[in-house]
Amino acid sequence: MSTDITVPTKQLILKTLRRKRPSFSPTKPRQQPEERSRSEEPQPTQPPPVPPSVMSSSVDFDDFTLGDPRESFAVFFDFKNQLLDFLGQQFGVDDVTYSPPFLFLRSAQPPPLDERPFSIAGCIAVWLGPESAQPDPYPGLTGGDDEPGNFAEVDEQLAKELVPFRMPDAQLLFKAIKQPFPDAIAVTMIYNVIIVEFEETDVKSWSKKLESLPMAFKNINFSLHYTNGPLANTECKHLKKPQPESLFNLVADDTDYVEESGYFCPGAMLISGEDNANTSGIAVHKGGETRVLAALHLWDQEFKGNSDKFGNPANFVVKQGKTRVGYLEQTIDNTDMALMKLDEGVKFRNHFLDIDCVPKHLLRGREIAPGDIMVMDSFATGRQQLQCAGVRAYNTAKRHLSTFLKGKAEDNPPPSDYMILSQGVFATNAPEIHTHPEIRAGMCGAVIVRNLTSNKEKVLDKGEICGIMHCADLKQNSKLFCFADVMDPFIDAGWECLADFEDEEE
Repeated sequence: MSTDITVPTKQLILKTLRRKRPSFSPTKPRQQPEERSRSEEPQPTQPPPVPPSVMSSSVDFDDFTLGDPRESFAVFFDFKNQLLDFLGQQFGVDDVTYSPPFLFLRSAQPPPLDERPFSIAGCIAVWLGPESAQPDPYPGLTGGDDEPGNFAEVDEQLAKELVPFRMPDAQLLFKAIKQPFPDAIAVTMIYNVIIVEFEETDVKSWSKKLESLPMAFKNINFSLHYTNGPLANTECKHLKKPQPESLFNLVADDTDYVEESGYFCPGAMLISGEDNANTSGIAVHKGGETRVLAALHLWDQEFKGNSDKFGNPANFVVKQGKTRVGYLEQTIDNTDMALMKLDEGVKFRNHFLDIDCVPKHLLRGREIAPGDIMVMDSFATGRQQLQCAGVRAYNTAKRHLSTFLKGKAEDNPPPSDYMILSQGVFATNAPEIHTHPEIRAGMCGAVIVRNLTSNKEKVLDKGEICGIMHCADLKQNSKLFCFADVMDPFIDAGWECLADFEDEEE
């Protein structure tokens, strides 16, 4: 699944000992994943996707790593010249900028896609051309009040639980930051940065507010940023309609697997009645019932006009390619996910198309940690590698399904009836979409599988499901992070991963 290359430090110094590029030959899986087929029309104009073995490869060194945040800056400056020499020889890199957890690598001609590792020396490698703008490593802006006496102070008991580069409890994080910032609508922790999100306002009002906000924390070791509006679209709707035809032009896999193979799998394209596309989730089961996960927001318009018909087989229809496969039957708590009941005779195999594992366990958000390496499979991205970066906590009105589906104003929950939800935040080395599938519209619904823990333990064969990709992107000032809803609501509702659905039926 991953190709790890370990290079002795002495080879960084004695470059004559290293004349050849490192090998990125993949380790052959025990069972070859089934090859995706792609539509004949329209023909994609871009080169084919990057081989999965390269997208999940790493280049590491024997005597140092930049993956330890406690020592990384000192290590980087000690080894910067040797590292740049090595990267120049192997990949043609002219300049390297370190901003944990990223290495920004700039060259006159970045190496071919099939020669770019995902990580180098424990950092996510972001490849830039000579004129490419360097993406902002973290979203948000700093406050204008630099008076130390006005810095934000967190309750001492809660402050002890907030440690950089460690995953905090989402409710604790939200409670801690809401004290100094009572009008915050959400709080995001990414590595060693806390971003306070406020309701969006006009530019003039925001500039005035930003100038009055404290520049730093007084008693926790985090940088402090602010955003005008939420980082992610947390409501059950999308900012841009991910029309299937636009995804086809971006090398999307639009195959009708049910028509061609008689079944479909996680990662396949699903289509709503509104012709919106999203990625099929996994099969889960509870009490003898089996359901498949799908993103609820793609049926948003139908929900507004026919919410009383939710759960009716004639409504909220789901297609895989052009074939009807089922309908949305129920929702899960306040998540954007719905449970799809398959039509009779439709088969679903609970194994991934491009990931060599079977979903086995749902993990809670607190069970994953910054630095964990994840992989996901979507018709809109192919196989994509991510790194866990932190957590996002936000306030939302509780959705009581028995009244919510009636669609009446008097049935809405009272303003005080709120709960704290959380999302995982994940880093990617794909800030732009140029020639191969990246994080983009349509990946919502795809599940995230843990590949490596933060201490480099390989766990892919455990089939640990860590989250479900969220539909919305970050604001445009940062393109290196994306969101995923955690699995806690599914676990709390009693749902579990199912062994291969088709095998179990047989």
